[in-house]
Amino acid sequence: MQNTKGTGQLASFKLATAIILLQGLVFSQHLFSNQIFDDAGRLLTPVELRKAPEMDERSVALFNSHFKIEAETENRSLQFFPDSVVVYSVQANPRKYNYLFSNKGELLTILVRIRQGAVWVNESIENRTYDALSNMTIQQWQGWNGSAWINTSRNLFTYDNNRKILTLTEQNWNPTTGSWVNFRRTTNTWSASGLQLTTLQEFFSSGNWVNQVFELYVYQDNNLIQAERQTWTNGNWANQYQYFYTYDGQANLTSMTMKQWAGNQWNDFYREVFSYNATNQLTIYVSQQFNSSWQNSEQYFYTYDALGFLETAQRQLWQNGSWQNSLRRSYTNNNYGSFQLALNQAWQQNDWANQNMFAKGFDENGNSTTSDVFVWSNGWQQSQDNQIEINYNFGLKTLRFQGYRALAGFTSMLVETPEHLANTKTIVYPNPSNGKFFIFNEILSSDVVSINIFALDGKEVFKSQLPSASLLTLDIRNEQLKPGVYVLRIASSKETKHHHIVLH
Repeated sequence: MQNTKGTGQLASFKLATAIILLQGLVFSQHLFSNQIFDDAGRLLTPVELRKAPEMDERSVALFNSHFKIEAETENRSLQFFPDSVVVYSVQANPRKYNYLFSNKGELLTILVRIRQGAVWVNESIENRTYDALSNMTIQQWQGWNGSAWINTSRNLFTYDNNRKILTLTEQNWNPTTGSWVNFRRTTNTWSASGLQLTTLQEFFSSGNWVNQVFELYVYQDNNLIQAERQTWTNGNWANQYQYFYTYDGQANLTSMTMKQWAGNQWNDFYREVFSYNATNQLTIYVSQQFNSSWQNSEQYFYTYDALGFLETAQRQLWQNGSWQNSLRRSYTNNNYGSFQLALNQAWQQNDWANQNMFAKGFDENGNSTTSDVFVWSNGWQQSQDNQIEINYNFGLKTLRFQGYRALAGFTSMLVETPEHLANTKTIVYPNPSNGKFFIFNEILSSDVVSINIFALDGKEVFKSQLPSASLLTLDIRNEQLKPGVYVLRIASSKETKHHHIVLH
């Protein structure tokens, strides 16, 4: 295999699969139906989700959760939502994003306005519609022409009975004909247990859907162990890549090997190897390319703070037969697991040199009210745009923008989602708390309820038993537990519930 060809193809592969790091102006991850989407709303496949976590706290957290994408409503009745975000940019005038949510917590509208002189002028709007189960069925974008909203593009979704997406159809607006025109379609099949079996992507051309990419997935013990990717070439499916995955006893991904179809056979092409600590957190990632033998390419090291949140990520490159420092990112986190400060440094002249720094300010509910990026140039300056984040709803959700500063305001809402209605209603509040919690459960079915609290490393730090009731009081203010995140287990004779709780 030629180095030049392999390097180019590997770069294309990495570009296609590094979806966790995609940057966007608003929501770069749309979380619903336990699936993940990129900025364009395109459904990301299991192969694409198996990209190595790089120097990014979101991707590492995703990796440490075994790639399980959750909506993370946490059964909270009281939730916090962004009301408006103002983003300042070096490259453009300030923009204001206004958000509208339903009483189910569904995002209905994102209105984007741009500052012109002393007034805010409409720029674009995104509207979403949902079915009775809060599955998003239409996601539509419009632009402002100075006097009216003009259609630009939309996504259409269909679902199976398990709320898994069957089809995603992307369409563009044709102003000449005044109609929607098909652009791309993704079709999925699922097992009865909700595992994705196949993905077919098609483009619309000359009035017909034309095959583009097909992926087939094989599982063992609910872990993806093999995938095959084919592309449509000259009217036939042609092999492109195979992927093989291995796991340890805790279902942590330990390796991904990629093979490329060439010369009528599968050939080794690219490999990733992963190592973990005792609490199943990723500590080392190594990538290799195949050129007659496996040759090192890059590696990352990760460390974590006492609460289990990412503290440092360091990248090294394989050069001249040894590992050489390249980049390092250091984090300071709040008790919700959102970073307050992220410092990026590059290895220069045998020392770490400042590059840029990200800083966020938070309110008492884990909502980031400010987000700033600074660039080092003989001192910290706000002179360049970068991806900046706003966290909300106890730090569980994230908005992403391009700019150097964002200022956000929030509103609270009592929310009842379909997940609440479909499952036993268990609510722990207030959360965060100073140590006194109330536990509401409609059908606790035993005389005694067992309460256990665990640190993130799995160590039990509290246990008790309480008489069964629809409203329980848990007071651990005298237990001398450190501020941070814990796992609360509530067990009756017939059911067990787990919640993350935060002590402040």
